[in-house]
Amino acid sequence: MAEKNVRTLSDQEKAIALFEFIKELNKLKQKVVLNVADSPWHLSISDLPDASEYITVAYRDRVTEEDESASDVLLSVRKPEFEKCPAPSELFSDWLLPGWDDYHMKATITLEKTFAADASETTESSTEIAYIERFENSKERVEAYYSWLSLRSEWAARQKLIEEPYRLFKDLYQLYFELQREAETEELIVANGMLCDSQDGKIVHPVLTRRVKLTYDEQENVISIHDTDASSELYSALLQKMDGINPINALNDDLLANDYHPLDRIDTPAFLKALVR
Repeated sequence: MAEKNVRTLSDQEKAIALFEFIKELNKLKQKVVLNVADSPWHLSISDLPDASEYITVAYRDRVTEEDESASDVLLSVRKPEFEKCPAPSELFSDWLLPGWDDYHMKATITLEKTFAADASETTESSTEIAYIERFENSKERVEAYYSWLSLRSEWAARQKLIEEPYRLFKDLYQLYFELQREAETEELIVANGMLCDSQDGKIVHPVLTRRVKLTYDEQENVISIHDTDASSELYSALLQKMDGINPINALNDDLLANDYHPLDRIDTPAFLKALVR
C-alpha cells in the first residue's frame, strides 16, 4: 500500500499563515463604522442640555503659552439630586388623588366625599346614615390647597429642568462601567469634522478623532471625560472606503506636527477645510 506524501509547513510558512489568520480575525473585530449613528454610543456637544449648574464643557482652543496647571477635563456632569414634593397640609392631604408627588403629573383632588353619620346622632327612625361634603365647603381648606399648589408648581418646574442632565449622567454612568468591561475592544473618542459622502449616503462620520477616557468620582457624584496624551488622528479607515480621495500625506504630516485637537475652535477648523479640499 502506497503511503501519501504529507508536506510539512516550514516555520516561515507557519508564521505567515498565523499572521494572515490574525489579520482576517482583526478585520472581523475592527469593523469600520461608516455612520456615527451606528456607534454603540455617541453624543453631540450641540445636543448637551442647557444646564451649566451641572454640565461643564472645556474646549481646547490653542493658546500662545500652554498652561501646565490647566485641567484635562473636557466634559463633566454632576449628578442632579431630585427634591421631594412639598408636603401638603393636613387640611386637604386626604383629598388629594394619587400622583400628587409626581412632577410629571398635575395635582388633583376629589371634589366631594361621602361621610358616615355620627352613630350617636342617629335613631332607629332616622334614614340619614351619611352625608356629602364638597371640597370647596371649607374656605380654609381651599386657601391652603391653592397656596400649596403654587409651591408645588415651582418644585415641578425645578425637577423638569434637571431631568435632562440627570439622564445624561445616567447614560455616562452606564457607559463608564461598559468601557471597564470591554476595555480591550471598546474605547471612547472625541471627534470633529463630520464628513458626508454625496456618492454614498451611508458615510456620515467625523474624520478627526482623539482617544479620551471616562472617570467617575464617587464622592462628588461627577462623571468626567478627560483628555489623554494620545495624539489626534485621521479616521483613515473611513477615507479608504471612499472613492476618488486624493492622497492626504501632507495633511497627515501637518496633523503630526501640530496635533490639532477636535475641540480646538481656533486652528482645527482651518485644518478641516483643507482636508475637505
